[in-house]
Amino acid sequence: MCSNHRGQIGLVALVFAIVANGSASASACNNATLNGVYGFLVQGNDGTGFPSAAIDQFTADGAGNITSGTEFNSSSGTVQTVLFTGTYTIAKNCTGTLTLTKSPDTKDGSLDLDIVLDDSKKGFQLIRTDAGHQRIGFGLSQGIASCSQTGSAGVYALNLSGVYLNESNPAVSIVGQSKVSSNGNLSGTITSYFNDLPTDPSGKFSGTYSVGADCLGSSVITNGGVNYTFDTIVVGRGSELLILETDESPPKVVWGTEQK
Repeated sequence: MCSNHRGQIGLVALVFAIVANGSASASACNNATLNGVYGFLVQGNDGTGFPSAAIDQFTADGAGNITSGTEFNSSSGTVQTVLFTGTYTIAKNCTGTLTLTKSPDTKDGSLDLDIVLDDSKKGFQLIRTDAGHQRIGFGLSQGIASCSQTGSAGVYALNLSGVYLNESNPAVSIVGQSKVSSNGNLSGTITSYFNDLPTDPSGKFSGTYSVGADCLGSSVITNGGVNYTFDTIVVGRGSELLILETDESPPKVVWGTEQK
């Protein structure tokens, strides 16, 4: 009985230690936690009820300042590349706010985001909070100092979704596999649905991909005799791409991810 009692005490102590460590981990955040280069994807509407999506890359200095940022934005079928700076605050419980100030010629000159960091402090969930917009998404640390064509080579799982902006606003959904070579060529297969109907029975595509040392990239994909262009941002130590379609004809808003 004495031995069993000690076992119960040991179990209670172990559970307490796990809870205590978990609480400490979840409460160990401050402005210094958000430090380095991050990418995020956000989608929703543009404040007028039309679909909108964007992929962003920013640099946080660990002291509450976003020193630089680049956004690829597709809103109501119009694509823009804009620069921004900003500020942020990260609380002890790992929640925070970001305020981004964009170049003055953009539709929304500034925006506010609420974020929640994950337990590894390498990623976050986000929602836009300024009035008139409904956008939600996620972000990940870039995790590497620079990118290269060779480092981007590999096999990726592809996931895209979005809307074509015609009278019926048909939705598009795509999953597939993309093979990227170190010389920038790519090929793959997809399963796609357009307005709830399967399309392109062959499901094959080819194309090219390029990426700069800043981990911003682009690709051109040919499928069914049609070319599609995309901007990309490398995150997750080179294991994931954030993707935004950038061709405007016909008007559309399409976004997604690729993961090695």
